[in-house]
Amino acid sequence: MNISVTAFASVADEFGRKTRIKYRLAVEAAVPSSAGRQQLLRALLLGRPVRLAGTLYGLYDRDTHIDRIFQMLDDLEVRSKLGLA
Repeated sequence: MNISVTAFASVADEFGRKTRIKYRLAVEAAVPSSAGRQQLLRALLLGRPVRLAGTLYGLYDRDTHIDRIFQMLDDLEVRSKLGLA
């Protein structure tokens, strides 16, 4: 068995090209054209939606909100001890 690397690469590349064409045709046939392209472009440009959501969640400042809640709880505790609540 004397198979050259270039012969294998050309067969593999041709198979990959045919597979990509079939995939694109399947996407175009199965999904409405504007929605399908929009989803593909969004996935290519932005990445995974779950990772993007996690990144956006991490960008927001939570410390001020957490401090405000703790302050409200402290005030409620003081009011309950004074009998105002």
